[in-house]
Amino acid sequence: MKRFLLLIVMLIAGFSLAEAQDLITTRKGEDIQAKVLEVDIDAIKYKKTANPDGPVYTIPREDVLVILYANGEKDVFYDETPAYSAVQVRDGMRYKEYKHYYNKHDYIRRDDDPYSPFLAGFASYLIPGMGQCVCGEWGRGITFFLGTTITGSLALGNLLSEGHSSYYYDDQTYYYDNSNTGGMVTLVLAAGALYIWNICDAVKVAKIKNMYYQDLYGNRQQLKLHIEPYLGCSPAPAAAGTNLASGLSLKVDF
Repeated sequence: MKRFLLLIVMLIAGFSLAEAQDLITTRKGEDIQAKVLEVDIDAIKYKKTANPDGPVYTIPREDVLVILYANGEKDVFYDETPAYSAVQVRDGMRYKEYKHYYNKHDYIRRDDDPYSPFLAGFASYLIPGMGQCVCGEWGRGITFFLGTTITGSLALGNLLSEGHSSYYYDDQTYYYDNSNTGGMVTLVLAAGALYIWNICDAVKVAKIKNMYYQDLYGNRQQLKLHIEPYLGCSPAPAAAGTNLASGLSLKVDF
């Protein structure tokens, strides 16, 4: 009889322990069976349900999507990273001072932007480095002009001399000498890559300088679109409790 009562008590304790567990869901979709101890501004501390007497674990708050507590409550942690961290700009900054603060993919065109990315790229398409010069970066433009011109001249000279040195005559027989072919191909590829980089860089310079001026005069648009995972509870009949629903949500920051 005592063994039977002990078994009942252990079963009840086991069910109570199972019901008392919390569920931590990370942004990567990982579920952690845990007992949440503390929710701090930067981190969440917990113990694993399978080892309640074990160590205390810490997970960054930004990595957690939602916590479902044993009593049915939940905490949802939205993406708290700001869509755009404003750069402390000042008048007279040089391009090399602020270029690392901006991402050209975040650029949003405005009618009053001082530079046109299209015209800058087209100018560098016509004359290497001209787009950078149009944007006021003369040192950068001259560097691209000299680099592209010198590399292209070497590639062209090697290409023209190939027709005169590829064949030679020996004892009534023509031989083809391909010893310089590898160097010629390398120079042509290098010149082409530098020319394309020159165009892309001109577009990038125009965009970043426009972003700097938008911040400088306080008219930077901060429109951002985020697609975030969604996790919530949907109503269900009383007998079934609640159903866990998941999906994607569109978030607009401006």
